[in-house]
Amino acid sequence: MQDYQAYAGTASPINFNGLVRQYYLRSGGEYGDLQVNLAGQAHRSDKSHVIAMRLRPALQRIGARHGANVKVVEVPPGPPVLAPIVAEIYGPDADGRRTVARQVREALAATEGVVDTDDSAIADAPRKLLLVERGKAAAAGVAQADIVAALRAGLSGESVTWLRDASKYPTPVIMQLPPERLGELDTLLQMPVRSASGKLVAVRELTRVSDSLREQPIYHKDLLPVNFVVADMAGKLDSPLYGMFAARAAVQRIAPPNGAALQEYFISQPQDTLRAYAIKWDGEWQITYETFRDMGTAYAVGLVLIYLLVVAQFGSYLTPLIIMAPIR
Repeated sequence: MQDYQAYAGTASPINFNGLVRQYYLRSGGEYGDLQVNLAGQAHRSDKSHVIAMRLRPALQRIGARHGANVKVVEVPPGPPVLAPIVAEIYGPDADGRRTVARQVREALAATEGVVDTDDSAIADAPRKLLLVERGKAAAAGVAQADIVAALRAGLSGESVTWLRDASKYPTPVIMQLPPERLGELDTLLQMPVRSASGKLVAVRELTRVSDSLREQPIYHKDLLPVNFVVADMAGKLDSPLYGMFAARAAVQRIAPPNGAALQEYFISQPQDTLRAYAIKWDGEWQITYETFRDMGTAYAVGLVLIYLLVVAQFGSYLTPLIIMAPIR
């Protein structure tokens, strides 16, 4: 190793691999990024891919002990994709798409050689909502905006005035709770709000705590709601296409919530996503297909043009076929 950079809670500078994977959107305390720059080839005996394959199991065991999802990502040799293996799950219902995506992820994880499986859903995380009791607030003469302002001050502080000194710009004076009490629910509920009569009323008396779950992220592709399942290939057969086709047998046995068969697409987007669940394979498969399709088309056009040139040269339709017969 030559050097490394560590980023916690924030996104690392965008690079070639993050163009499609959208690493620059990562933010939050649950995200971390460790970028390692290896020494030059003259100073190491193993290739970078071999090093990544050797370290991946140990790193994933460390992540499993702490409930984390660890991925070892290499710089792609070709055009960047969301992941080497990508399964796009389409369907009429968000919960149904999430269920199918979880089953597809399990099928990929059970496939030999497939590693770093993940999906676009997030784990169920509890969330508490503070709902303003409008009747109580109106009876106490407290505006809802004042309740929101008090809660905002309890969460992140509030600028109460400006300090004007010899500097070019004024400095805000921020009043906030002590760090050990910042964001505590009980502390927030004790925050006072001044009513129209001048009386201080605790936020607890004007709000109701509701337990819920954090919302799931919503993704769209070509205006269609979609859930993503991603994976990588690291084994004796490194090509992601082998892992994708090896997992198809298990994927085809998945029963969507509506009881119908799971439709499968390779080169086109599904048409009827309002009544049926479908899976569209993407990733390096799509890049491979488009590359060979375009190269094959150009090759066929080149053969036709060569044939026409040889016909014009010899004035015969049969002679060019004999000359071009060895071309494969």
